[in-house]
Amino acid sequence: TATWLPTRSWMAVEGRPRGISLSTDGGLLAIGGEDERLSVWGLTTSEPVLLDRIPLGAWASDSAWVSDTTIGVVALKPYAGIEWRTIELDPDLVIESARASVLRAFTPDECALYGIDSCADS
Repeated sequence: TATWLPTRSWMAVEGRPRGISLSTDGGLLAIGGEDERLSVWGLTTSEPVLLDRIPLGAWASDSAWVSDTTIGVVALKPYAGIEWRTIELDPDLVIESARASVLRAFTPDECALYGIDSCADS
């Protein structure tokens, strides 16, 4: 919760939102909507930052974080059924969001985990 912003309102999706999912560290928010895209927002700065809008070709309903870089989404096509999709996010966007929320330098193990070459610069 240390990374959560004060109350903010913004247009996170075009049309009505249908489901949201907050990453385990509170730094990323995925919002699916009737605009048939999954919008991924970074919440580690003073204002929400749009990191990606992933086209689904279906309504994005509920979603859940599978890992730090993978999100699962229920894609709903009215009158055609639903499907569960897993989406790999761009690791660079996730790393930058995580880096902005970290109040200390990465350890060498964390640098190796996230694929950061120059750990001393973290």
